[in-house]
Amino acid sequence: DREKYGEFHTLFHQLLEQEEDFFSYMRMTKSTFYYILENIREKIQKQSNFRRCISPEERLMVTLSFVSVFTINNRNNALILNFKGGI
Repeated sequence: DREKYGEFHTLFHQLLEQEEDFFSYMRMTKSTFYYILENIREKIQKQSNFRRCISPEERLMVTLSFVSVFTINNRNNALILNFKGGI
């Protein structure tokens, strides 16, 4: 169950309570997160009569997590290639 055990539903509200934790996880302030969200909300919000849709907040969190992991992995891969070894 995404709504019971999913990272957004278990972590996001805890992150909102602590600015430092939020920044560490999202790599941006809460105000920046909500600024981005309000500017893209209409484009990423979905409607369905068949099931509960993923909220714009969750969509943005998933996207930011993916970009963060992708960036870190690419940076690590670049170091491995550039220095012919591991980290």
